[in-house]
Amino acid sequence: MTKRKKKCKFQLNKKILIIVIPIIIAILIVGIYALQAQYTTKSISLNKSDEIRNSPNPNYIVNLENDSIVYTNNLDIDLSINNFEEEASYRAIIKVNDKTMLEKEIQNQNNFSIDLENEGSKNINIIVYKDTEESYNNTFKIYYIKPYEEQFLDELATKGVNVHYIDGTWENYNKSLELYKNAGVKYIRDCIKWESVEKNENQYDFSAHDKWINQANEYGINVILHFGGMTNMVGNDKRINSEEELNKFLNLATETVKRYENIKEFELFNEPNLDYNNWNYANDNYFPWYARAFSGYTEIMNTYRSDAQISIGSTANIQTGLNNNYNNISSTDFFNKMLDYGLYKDIDAFAFHLYNSRTDNQDRFNENLATIENSINDSGGFIYLDITEYGNSAYDGITEEIQGQKLVKDSITLDENNIRIQTMYNGWNKGSDTNNKENNYGLLYNNYTPKPAYYTMKNYYENTNGAEYIGKIDSLEGITNENLEAHVYNKDGKTKIIVWANNSDDSIEIPYEDFNASDIYGNSIENTDGKLEITTSPIYLDNISNKYFFEGISNTALDKYTEFEEKFSTEIASIEKFDEEIQKLKDYMNTIANSETETQENAIEKMSEHFTLGNTILNAYRNGKLNVEYVKISSMLDMLNDIGDSYQDLVTVSAKSREPYFASTEDLIKKAEDNIKSNQDLDVTYPSKILEFSKDLLEKAEYINDLDEENDIKTGLMVSNSLHAYYLADWANEFTKIYVNDYIEANPITVSYSNTDEFTNQNVEVTLNIGADSKVTNNDGKNTFTFTNNGRFTFEFERRGQACTYEVVISNIDKQSPEIIGVINGKIYINAIKPIIQDENLQSIEVLLNDEKIEYVDGMDFQEEGKYNITATDKAGNTANIEFYIIQRITDEYVIKDDYILNVMQQTTNSDFASKFGITKYSITRDNTNVEENSILATGDVLELDSGEKYTIIVAGDINGDGRVANYDLSALRRYILRLREFNELESLAADINIDGQKLGVKDYSRMKIEILGKY
Repeated sequence: MTKRKKKCKFQLNKKILIIVIPIIIAILIVGIYALQAQYTTKSISLNKSDEIRNSPNPNYIVNLENDSIVYTNNLDIDLSINNFEEEASYRAIIKVNDKTMLEKEIQNQNNFSIDLENEGSKNINIIVYKDTEESYNNTFKIYYIKPYEEQFLDELATKGVNVHYIDGTWENYNKSLELYKNAGVKYIRDCIKWESVEKNENQYDFSAHDKWINQANEYGINVILHFGGMTNMVGNDKRINSEEELNKFLNLATETVKRYENIKEFELFNEPNLDYNNWNYANDNYFPWYARAFSGYTEIMNTYRSDAQISIGSTANIQTGLNNNYNNISSTDFFNKMLDYGLYKDIDAFAFHLYNSRTDNQDRFNENLATIENSINDSGGFIYLDITEYGNSAYDGITEEIQGQKLVKDSITLDENNIRIQTMYNGWNKGSDTNNKENNYGLLYNNYTPKPAYYTMKNYYENTNGAEYIGKIDSLEGITNENLEAHVYNKDGKTKIIVWANNSDDSIEIPYEDFNASDIYGNSIENTDGKLEITTSPIYLDNISNKYFFEGISNTALDKYTEFEEKFSTEIASIEKFDEEIQKLKDYMNTIANSETETQENAIEKMSEHFTLGNTILNAYRNGKLNVEYVKISSMLDMLNDIGDSYQDLVTVSAKSREPYFASTEDLIKKAEDNIKSNQDLDVTYPSKILEFSKDLLEKAEYINDLDEENDIKTGLMVSNSLHAYYLADWANEFTKIYVNDYIEANPITVSYSNTDEFTNQNVEVTLNIGADSKVTNNDGKNTFTFTNNGRFTFEFERRGQACTYEVVISNIDKQSPEIIGVINGKIYINAIKPIIQDENLQSIEVLLNDEKIEYVDGMDFQEEGKYNITATDKAGNTANIEFYIIQRITDEYVIKDDYILNVMQQTTNSDFASKFGITKYSITRDNTNVEENSILATGDVLELDSGEKYTIIVAGDINGDGRVANYDLSALRRYILRLREFNELESLAADINIDGQKLGVKDYSRMKIEILGKY
């Protein structure tokens, strides 16, 4: 259906349009200029005289304006006198904060130069006397700010304020940004107001944000950006809770990240753990959408901005129920919920808002901070903690001076806890109502003039930007007092201490010698009587002994060792002598507490010993001595790394030789990175986190190295940061190996054998069953090896970056046949014999007697006549076979049976027969033909004696009657035994070779075979 446009209820006359439009344009132009004028920063034009509003006397014109900001200590004042009377005498007095700075005679046109001694608000009182009468008296309030002096490495400082520039409709960046720059603010935090940039679906107008972001970049101020103002974009519930809303957010996030390449820090929403205005993501119905938004945001960052990172959380104070009307959850609960949704691996930093709004609230401030730090450590640690909102309101008994003191103290507490980014709330008072708590958190009044807190924080930034926090000390210049709180910083290689008293009722004095002191505003404290009074307002000490470096390092390390021992007492007890190693390092820290110097070599050695504790933990797990989950290992390493910061400080203050560990650290980082990448499928989360910390440290060291500017702290920072990076990279690499080793143990490499029999007489080919994550590094890269004999072979291979070996032992190859000794194959024995059969893997012995199996008993004698066949078989299938014969000696005499002469041996000649038979007159015929004297006899030959008796000669075994015993005869007997043929009488008598008269059988067959062999 085609939609029709609705018609207007009325139509404008063209003539009216011609008249009205120019008027509207004019009104808009006037309005724009008026708005612009409203947000123009007040400043002093030293060369232009402006008549003072509400001047008590219009005849006197001064170029000063109330609430002006000046950035020079030399104030030029122009004073003009209208209706100047030549005959009169004029005298001017100028006072600054009631101190007379000038008194002189003047003319009608005058210019005065006044030196402003210290920063702060200045009441400039100008009095003019005409003759003896006061003719003009007016006071102007101005604010003197010394331009911020750049500090060494202050570009790396991460301290700043929250602002409310948003889309230009609230705080005016033209009025406050320059003030923040001159305070030393290095970060501002604000939001992209979703409603103000999205004009149409996926079409954005960032112009309002561009202005203040670009200006901040020009001033060298970094920006932290989060998203707000989502009512119209995601519905009145202000939550992302549908695919459409999620995609809209991720599209905006993509465009924002791509647009602002100079912004390195992004946050996901503001205080999502609070339920005010129904925008709580803590409810389980909504948190999955928050988790998906974070995961999507992380993917965007990885795709477009690997140089930037996203902080998660930005949660409100840690306690639950900030307002009972809201369904809030604590920051720790919110953090743990993120872990439940598997977000840990992508969390670079957790942002948290921590307030200390009462004078007696310091313990709670510290406890809340410690609670969230402990939660992060319990998760495995190695997540940066950002405090992106903290602050105090000058409200309800908190004076503006106390506000400034508390901000400094809270900031130092955050330094003490190694907070990565700290942006206080707020840069600017959001309102002018002094009875409204929310309106009075700022460093600036609502009219963009500096509050006392502005000057205290400016002085804090100038003293700590680029400095390294060292630790707390217990005494100062020989004075110990439980109410004394003193913090040591390394500023440009020199000791800087910020000290105050925790109790206003306890007066503390220390000797004031050989150092300089200044108050919380940076004003020098004069040494009048050799004593310095410490009050509740922080004091800065400079040019003081370096021994406080070592005391601060010692105290910090010892306190953290104690915390480590208490938290991980069970795990420490399970590692042999681990407590002794910790004690040695604690003893060392106790030793240096009173030192004033340490050698670079000793500092590096002790740093190495400390980080070796981490390797000891990893080795204990690897060796089965520490039975914990990976997260516990990471938590232990995280806390050891926190202690390691003190050793890094030790090296920083001790290093004299500029020999950073760049090359070796880069190599180790690369090695760890490759190892992690090749094992990404194992979800190597904790080593990855550790490695990111290592990279950050090395990046800082290399950045410092590349600076042309020199500074006394430069050498120490280069050496200590690169060395610290090295040890973390080593942890990351060794921790990754644990993942791999556990994976390998759970999924071991196996081998396959070409023959799995218990014994074999064949070659055995072994195959190492490796996958794509492995490669053989010996054996010509082949994963197979052929054993021709028993032995060992070790495959060397890499698996997931690990050097591994697999030894294969083959003991089932047996190519050696059993040995049968004590008998010779084929030999004919006439006596009993005892064969000996030898083989380690002998399986069976088969003995055949005359081709029939007989029972064999080890060690038995063989006595019975016949053909023996012994087959010995081992378990590998190797066989030994031997055949021999036992023949019993029988008479060699001829046997006459009936008309037959038996037992005539083959090869017997006619003459031999006659001689043996003892006859002289005889004849032997064959087929009626006489047998020659030297001819051999054969079965069937006929002997005729001279008496006329006739006998048929039977040659033993000569079945076919050719006079020899041969294979034909043997074959004939075999066929007879098998009933394949019949014998006649002569054949039967010849076949009965042993003349036993028994049925022809195997014995006859065997003896005939022996006869054929002809061996005895």
